[in-house]
Amino acid sequence: MFVDTYRALGAGPIVSVHIGATYSGTVDVARLGARLSTAEVVVVDTGTASFLAGCCVLAAAEAASDGRGSADVVAAAEHTAETVSSIFTISELDRARAGGRLVIDDRDDAPVLLMNRSGISVVASARTADAAAALMLEHLDAVPGRLRIGIGDADAGPVVDELMSQVRTRRPDDDLIRYVVGPTVAAHAGMGTFGIVYHPLPPTSR
Repeated sequence: MFVDTYRALGAGPIVSVHIGATYSGTVDVARLGARLSTAEVVVVDTGTASFLAGCCVLAAAEAASDGRGSADVVAAAEHTAETVSSIFTISELDRARAGGRLVIDDRDDAPVLLMNRSGISVVASARTADAAAALMLEHLDAVPGRLRIGIGDADAGPVVDELMSQVRTRRPDDDLIRYVVGPTVAAHAGMGTFGIVYHPLPPTSR
């Protein structure tokens, strides 16, 4: 599929931005596809997953639509990969433990986790979704500058509507996006998972 896609896009340059190699074999397959195609392809390993990688794609697409060259497009994706983070909680603890990607202890409280290019760590725990959302807002309040913020929702219910409203009120100048948590992430974290992805925007960003 990669070979066919690269061929269909032409000679390039093509910037191909993907989930990190620590989470998936996609990057290795993309590199193989690039070698087997005749196009000029630069494969970017974001070192991240989920909407964190999506933010890298958005940054690269914006650079490309502004008419910038492939080196700048790659730089936009890589800079975002270095600076993007996510604070989130999960609802189905047994599913997360069984998946093995998240190290979750045996407590009944839902962990609040921080994810970035360095990995995933537990920063707090909460007994309710509302308490988890309050911890996320407190964390976001301490982040300076103008941000792109994505609020992800795996059928978590009204708590996400309230979280969106609170973020919009507290950070009116930020670029706010709501997105649906996809099945790959939900398979590990479970339905009811929600969180905030964020990264700084340059002063001249749209």
